[in-house]
Amino acid sequence: MGEPAEKNALRRKAHVGHRAREAEGLSPTRALRLAMARAAGDLWELPLTVNSIRHEIITYEDIRDRFADEDMLMLLDGPDGALSAASADRALRTSVTEVQTIGKVTDREPPARAVTPTDAALFAPLIDMMMERLDLTLSGSSGDVAAHDDTSTAWLMGYRFGAMVENRRTLALALEGQEFHFLIFDIDVAAGLRRGTLSLCMPDIVPAPKPEPEEKNTTPGAHADSLALVSANLTACMPRIKMSVAQITALKDGDTIPLDTQSLFKVELRSGDGRVLAHCRLGQVSGARAVRIQARGAQPDMASARGGDDEFVPVLPNVIEKLQEGGNSAAPLDVPDLPDLPPLDFDEAMAATPEPADAAQPGASLEVASPDDLGNASFE
Repeated sequence: MGEPAEKNALRRKAHVGHRAREAEGLSPTRALRLAMARAAGDLWELPLTVNSIRHEIITYEDIRDRFADEDMLMLLDGPDGALSAASADRALRTSVTEVQTIGKVTDREPPARAVTPTDAALFAPLIDMMMERLDLTLSGSSGDVAAHDDTSTAWLMGYRFGAMVENRRTLALALEGQEFHFLIFDIDVAAGLRRGTLSLCMPDIVPAPKPEPEEKNTTPGAHADSLALVSANLTACMPRIKMSVAQITALKDGDTIPLDTQSLFKVELRSGDGRVLAHCRLGQVSGARAVRIQARGAQPDMASARGGDDEFVPVLPNVIEKLQEGGNSAAPLDVPDLPDLPPLDFDEAMAATPEPADAAQPGASLEVASPDDLGNASFE
């Protein structure tokens, strides 16, 4: 079992070396002959021999005279939007159709009929495989056309089947360029059962050299020091809240506005013209108000509200804990900047508190309107 595998490996290595030697100094016409013969063999095991390829340079005005309306006319899509043209005569396209429909090529005279999109669809794999093998042969390796440095054959590489066109006038209007490479293939099909012709018309386009990547200039400009001293005003904005007109007009110095827990994590950092530059959360550093910028798309981290191992301390962690225990209901925040309250005499406060008129009697049940009232109920 090991000997056949070893022979196969040696055969593959020799085949690769043979292809590499073929690519060295291979002319475009010879590369096309090999590519077309191998494509037909790999696709349908169709014996196809290219006897010769005639190569000439023509101008745009000559294109219409080089094609015939009774042939199958095709446009090929190329790199960077380039277009080229191809045509197959009746004998060649009939042979390709027969080998795919009845499995063999006959010696009957090809019927004189109009070309249909079905004919083009059956012929397209031969064009694509031939051009793909041509790219592989001329590039010498993986078929990366961009890696091919020889501009003498760049006009021939990177094309694939595009679409069928109805007449040579439409074909000529689709092409762009001043000069074109025109190639005529003389082909024997199925060991001489038929003889056909394939034509290619490729624009003589030399690809522009790729620009060298520019190095980033890290040298400070002449005004870098001055610009670094320019001040930029940023405003940290809390989330918007809804209030009635009556509530707004009733606000006075010292009032507190209730905020929920999420408000601490939805602070927007805005520029002077009102644009939102970043999303932040409110906290303090060394006793001063501060905001921490959050990553774009990050969710509020409630677990980090108790602080971390750095200097940044989220604002009012004890209030946040109480809010988390009691849900997201709004509660007034004890802002540190407010003045301290005067001392409270608990004895006087207890004496001044009147006894409730409807105090519960021993053994009586207590009625609560709703679960929310439990926090306000008192028991004696």
